[in-house]
Amino acid sequence: SAIFLVNVSRGDAPVQATEPVLRDYSPTWDPSGDYLYFISTREFQPVECLVQPSGMSFPHGQRPYLLALRDDVPNPLLPELRPPFLDDDEGYEEDASCADSDGGSEEGGEGEDEPRPPVR
Repeated sequence: SAIFLVNVSRGDAPVQATEPVLRDYSPTWDPSGDYLYFISTREFQPVECLVQPSGMSFPHGQRPYLLALRDDVPNPLLPELRPPFLDDDEGYEEDASCADSDGGSEEGGEGEDEPRPPVR
């Protein structure tokens, strides 16, 4: 079964919010009204059941999902994406003084005490 949204104050027709693979249920509003949380059965990956011989089980069939209700709200489950170096950063440039002259020996290389730029 799918989840439908209805704006009862305007009297709009129901709008289907989810496309279930098997079943979507237990919708819950975010307190801010920006998101709709629900449980969905979308995965059909059987595994051998340890309780019943020659039986199958579906342990990961149901999971929680989140639906952003507006285009201007970010997905809180995704990290903020940014380029590896911002425009005001110099970026990482290999400095000859930091490279080992003998081909990468960890002990006794030149420039060993010099700080390296942080990895971002």
